[in-house]
Amino acid sequence: MSKLESQCFYRQNDGVYCKGGYLVKDTVLPLEREGNYAVRTTLTGPVLIEDTMIKCPCCEEGFLISSEGREILAFMKKHLRSMVQEIMEELTQ
Repeated sequence: MSKLESQCFYRQNDGVYCKGGYLVKDTVLPLEREGNYAVRTTLTGPVLIEDTMIKCPCCEEGFLISSEGREILAFMKKHLRSMVQEIMEELTQ
């Protein structure tokens, strides 16, 4: 990880957590016997509301942007956006 971003570790008490910027929940199935061993199966699935995956309220795509990272993004949006638009216009002519 860099000092511009850090991984999101958002978690709720009910087992809901962030994975790649979306909320998911683990469902633990009852123990199953396989020979002399007991096997526990865990299924991970997205948290859905009306068949739509819920984005994490804390991060963007699984990462938290630091204050320094936000400053760099603001600078790029303000000063580099016009330059990139000019380059794209030249390429499409």
